[in-house]
Amino acid sequence: MILAKIFGWIFIPYIMLAVRWRKSSLFFRAVGILWSVVILLSTVKVIAADSHNEDLPTSVTTIEQADTNSVSGKATSTVNNKQTKQSHTNSVDSDMQSTTNATTTAQSDLKALESYPHLGQPSKVGNLEITINNVKQFKYVGTDTANGMYWGVSVTVQNDGSNPQTISDSMFKIVSPTDVRGDSNSYSPDVDADIQANETNNFLTETLNPGVSSTGFVIFDMPSKYTNDDMQVFHLVVDTGLLGSKQSFSFLQ
Repeated sequence: MILAKIFGWIFIPYIMLAVRWRKSSLFFRAVGILWSVVILLSTVKVIAADSHNEDLPTSVTTIEQADTNSVSGKATSTVNNKQTKQSHTNSVDSDMQSTTNATTTAQSDLKALESYPHLGQPSKVGNLEITINNVKQFKYVGTDTANGMYWGVSVTVQNDGSNPQTISDSMFKIVSPTDVRGDSNSYSPDVDADIQANETNNFLTETLNPGVSSTGFVIFDMPSKYTNDDMQVFHLVVDTGLLGSKQSFSFLQ
């Protein structure tokens, strides 16, 4: 198409002009030159327009593709945002569920305290009959000073079995209630404080014969943040080490 226009508008007028040049008058020569210039400019304009039209589909395609990519990107972004929101919602639901479960566990622990033997109530632990007499807070035991506050638990142990049995501080531990995070701590006795508190009767190192009882103290170095009122939500666990010989005692009156 372009080649036909070039031959038709440029070469033929020039050929005719060259053939008729000597026979033409000055007027026709001027008209011929002017016509050739007009045709040349028109041809250049047409070529430029055709070139622009040929490039147009590519540009349109590029724009359409860019629009498609933009829409696709927005759709992907929307999906990702929804997934992020859903993930956050699931995380919040999980945290709420964990808090609910921990709270339920804490309430269950506090309810369980009511079922444990209270202060002054004896209970069998294996062949031993254990009675928690009282629990008190103090800062000093003999020459020892608590890092926090000492909890002194007065315990009476009676051997109801048929064989001698040795008492040890490893039989005792204090357990904290489960908090809203689901955490629960256990505390072992302070051995040095135990020795000084029981130096007159060697309570935690003596061997009880059948039918014999003994009373002494088990001392725990507890965090100072706990007050006397806090004692009532803790409990004492006694474990003789034998199968089925484990019992919890509350500090409730």
